[in-house]
Amino acid sequence: MHSEGSDHAKGWQRWQEHLAVTSEAYRRLKAEQVAGWNSPSLDAFYKKEKDTAAPRHSQRQAGTTAFHDADTERQAKRYRDHVARIFAGDPLLSQSVGMLGKRTFLDLGASPGGVTRYFHDDLGWVGTAVSLAERDGGIPMEPPKENPKHYIFVEGSILDDSLGDMLQNKARLQLHSCDFCNAGAVQDYGQRADEASETAPPADTTTRLPWIAFLAPQLKMCLQFVKPGGSVMFVFGLSDCGSLMLLLHYLGPMVRGGIRVLPTMHVAKSPVYVLLSNVHYDETSYRDLSSALERPKGHWLLHNDTDFTRASAQFDGVVRRSLEDVWRGREEKMRSKREFIEKSHEGNKQQKRSRLEGI
Repeated sequence: MHSEGSDHAKGWQRWQEHLAVTSEAYRRLKAEQVAGWNSPSLDAFYKKEKDTAAPRHSQRQAGTTAFHDADTERQAKRYRDHVARIFAGDPLLSQSVGMLGKRTFLDLGASPGGVTRYFHDDLGWVGTAVSLAERDGGIPMEPPKENPKHYIFVEGSILDDSLGDMLQNKARLQLHSCDFCNAGAVQDYGQRADEASETAPPADTTTRLPWIAFLAPQLKMCLQFVKPGGSVMFVFGLSDCGSLMLLLHYLGPMVRGGIRVLPTMHVAKSPVYVLLSNVHYDETSYRDLSSALERPKGHWLLHNDTDFTRASAQFDGVVRRSLEDVWRGREEKMRSKREFIEKSHEGNKQQKRSRLEGI
């Protein structure tokens, strides 16, 4: 006999093993992670960085990002430039209104404002940005500089059940009216301690996964506001989780174009963007997705063959190419940083030895 919990653990482990067997890019990424965790030079670097970092005094609401105290104008520009790079060549998301006519966007979790500024300032789209109020722990928002009539800012939480009504009433936003919807509010993931536990399944398999509680309301809202043929983008915290592939299985019936995994601005970190193109909302698929999002952790940890097969089909047949591109970029970034720090650390030690020998 075996327990239900052991089935969940096996499902998690089975997915990690499947990726390791079928993807060289994934194997190289995991090997580099291990090299980083075992590097004394990186340990010393991060310890020094932590010891010398200025203390943060802000009070942040759980779920807001670590950029609360950052230079928001600079961060907004970096996000704006990054979005322009990853959308370059997209037939919808790289085109200005002069080429397409009026286009609209909805940006959830918009602060510090990079996505909004890209669509509004660079492309001339009309849009609505939603972000948590600063008084509630949100990040300051860098608003567009021109054409304020083409932009509406709504202070609100993506966890607030009344947000959809607020968008329709305050922002005059109609259902199924947006060419692009972004589910951009994120929760932070650490680079070292948290990533070291990526391969361990959650002990409690009876409740919902944490990412579901945060992503689900955004994703459902985007599907309700995107127009037929529009695009939806969301952030997912751990790209090697089978739960991402299972989520794509439920989203697939509403996506008539492609599904691509794209890097975030922080290439070496775990989160990724997922872009759904040519989205067409339908009530049956939406109900199936909503029902699945209410299911306990065990379902999302691929504890049975049906769920595992569904996840495998999405990885092998839909997103393998784009996801492996992201993994390769992440591995290269991590390796370059590690090698640079190790080389610098060794050089410093040699200089210290030389000075001591000269005394």
